Amino acid sequence: PGGIGKSRLALHAAQERVVDYLHGIHFVSLASLETAVAFIPMLAAALNIPLDGKQAPEEQLLAALRPREMLLILDNGETLLTAATLSAADFLPRLLQQAPQLKILATSQERFNFPGEYIIDVDGLPLPTRGADSAAIALFCTRATLAQPDFILTPANGPAITTICRLVDGSPLGIELAAASMRTYTPAEIAAEIAADLDFLDSQQPDAPSRHLSLRAVFNYTWRHLLPEEQETLKR
Repeated sequence: PGGIGKSRLALHAAQERVVDYLHGIHFVSLASLETAVAFIPMLAAALNIPLDGKQAPEEQLLAALRPREMLLILDNGETLLTAATLSAADFLPRLLQQAPQLKILATSQERFNFPGEYIIDVDGLPLPTRGADSAAIALFCTRATLAQPDFILTPANGPAITTICRLVDGSPLGIELAAASMRTYTPAEIAAEIAADLDFLDSQQPDAPSRHLSLRAVFNYTWRHLLPEEQETLKR
């Protein structure tokens, strides 16, 4: 699902392995990809590989990447799996075959189903349980102090914060949006508002990606990137 922290996790994992790749780690956001024909130029531009038109763009990109020992992070990989872009995804298995020292780490809301693909499912943060520490609660408290510097977790507000984390199913984005509301609401008020209407959660950050402005925006983004037959199945 969207807003679950896939991009952040990929970047953290890459930082742990940065010394393993002679030609470094390269991050490419595919969030704006809408057509198959745009994929190769987008990838080449992000990798600073000029396409001079003397040969097919795919061949030129393959020639440039073939000898490289690098990690390529493709963020928002689900944009390669829409009806308009699906043919572009075929380039990736070809790239991996011809560039044996190049590795791809893709974040995606859908599986590519390529041969040899290794899948790591990323779920929400573990929900609070009685008497146990919780990553969800810790994230809320960290973000809440940005909105309200004197905020502290207490036995009085703890149950409401637990409810908030459960209402957003441990979604890091949902937790961060809820914590940002601490500027004007108490935890109990936030929990009540979310329970009444999930659209209560939205971002006031002007630099936030449009797909992360609210949980509703996450849903709409995910819906747009489903294949028509997948949308029809979910409508039933």
